Amino acid sequence: MGWKRWGAAAVAAWGIFWAGMAFGEEGVFPLTSGARWHYEGTAQWTEEGAEGPKVAPLSWDMEALEVFSSSGSTVAVMRGMVSETSGYTPGQEPGYAVLVERASHVELFPQASELEARAFAKSLAEDPSTGTEGDLLVALPLAKDKAWGGDEPRDDTMYQWYVEEERSDVPSIPGTSPSGKAFVVVYRTNPDTTTMELVPGVGITRWSYEHHGTASAVDLTLGSFVGGK
Repeated sequence: MGWKRWGAAAVAAWGIFWAGMAFGEEGVFPLTSGARWHYEGTAQWTEEGAEGPKVAPLSWDMEALEVFSSSGSTVAVMRGMVSETSGYTPGQEPGYAVLVERASHVELFPQASELEARAFAKSLAEDPSTGTEGDLLVALPLAKDKAWGGDEPRDDTMYQWYVEEERSDVPSIPGTSPSGKAFVVVYRTNPDTTTMELVPGVGITRWSYEHHGTASAVDLTLGSFVGGK
């Protein structure tokens, strides 16, 4: 199932993975009920009839509302996935999604409401073997030049998530205790480019999106994290 199935202007999604097998006990994200990631940055958009694009500061909170554990997987109800800011428009409200973390990958299931997200998460936690398929977000273990999520094999790194860089300089974020490395993962298409920086033990420390045609862009950096319970 292709990453860009929601359209070129689209909401690109990202994922979380427990990843103890790949990164140690902490996983990629400190994923607990009530955990909150706060992002700060800028957004650019184009209004109909305007002479040029608009630019303004943007603050965005992402929260794990509820987390379920089941055999071989973790299921999380998420509000305000930072990926929703791709194609941002003023006044946009955070949406809902369900993340399912398994042994080697994580899938994302966007939902229409909090009620639907909670119900779907509970059903998946009770029956992880359901045939329902989401969008492949992260394949583990992470390593430079690894790729996933494309619709078909390619000779280049376009139209798929691609680990472009692996760094040892990990940013210091209030409320976190990062360890290991940072991974810069990029999804390039002809219309747009999405970039996320993943730090095991912290999560996504940066999310950026740029449309190559009509002006639409966002660049957000994780400013702080508050753990849940």
